Amino acid sequence: MKRLIFRLLTILGGALAVSLLAVIIFYFWASSGGYPRNKYEEIVEYNTTNTGNSTSQNKIDQDIFTIITYNIGYLSGLTNNVAVKTNRQLFDDNLLQAIAALKPLNPDFIGLQEVDLASKRSFKVNQVEKLAKSLSFPQAAIGVNWDKNYVAFPYFPISAHFGRILSSQAILSRYPIESHQRIVLEKVADNPFYYNAFYIDRLAQVSKIKINNSTQSRTLVLINVHLEA
Repeated sequence: MKRLIFRLLTILGGALAVSLLAVIIFYFWASSGGYPRNKYEEIVEYNTTNTGNSTSQNKIDQDIFTIITYNIGYLSGLTNNVAVKTNRQLFDDNLLQAIAALKPLNPDFIGLQEVDLASKRSFKVNQVEKLAKSLSFPQAAIGVNWDKNYVAFPYFPISAHFGRILSSQAILSRYPIESHQRIVLEKVADNPFYYNAFYIDRLAQVSKIKINNSTQSRTLVLINVHLEA
């Protein structure tokens, strides 16, 4: 009888050890990312047919520029962070609505937050590229702020999990971006370590942009921030 109990306890202990090891392996895999670190801070160029409408093209002597800041919530609309099943059509429709709203304003610069590059939750669409090309922006400064192999949020049901996340902030510009720096802000110290391991990085994106008029060449500094809620 003692031998049987010992054997059962050994089996149970082995099963618990294997389960614990599996959880640890999953934790480290899921909380790490797969995107190249050297691309976390990147200036990307796009092939566009033009650089905006005639108003934009003739802004050589301008001293007033138009800038828009827009948290697009990865184009999820009213389903943002809600545990509901979504479909590709929802994101395609929201992308068209965003383009339709922004195009008449013809901004010189757009600061985007919560914009996905290749995430399961938004059907792996590069939203920066889609917006830049649709709005005829030739350049974007991209700062990756969320690169995780698996994010188990919203918590229930499992089918609603974000899964693989690659998200960013971005500055779209009609003028040459000379440099771009990605500054990671401190995370909330009161959050548990395991929460912060999966949490989004809050960034300050600092871009230096070359703007000209008829008399001088100037550098405009734009800082795109996404602060803690």
